[in-house]
Amino acid sequence: MAEDVCSEVMKRPWTSSYDRHVPPTVDVPDMYLQDFVRESARRHPHAPALTYFGRTITYSELEELIERAAGGLE
Repeated sequence: MAEDVCSEVMKRPWTSSYDRHVPPTVDVPDMYLQDFVRESARRHPHAPALTYFGRTITYSELEELIERAAGGLE
């Protein structure tokens, strides 16, 4: 069964654009996104959280940006 799921995932066209180190599936933790970002920022502050148009943002930078945006909503 797991083999069938994996082969189905590999048929998805967007997976061909993934970096070779990016798996086609990930285990998603059972937590809210904001908790995931906070935990990741605490555990891996200097690790890349995302890269977009050539700019990489670390987990600590992402957490700060989220906090600033949330503060503007108050």
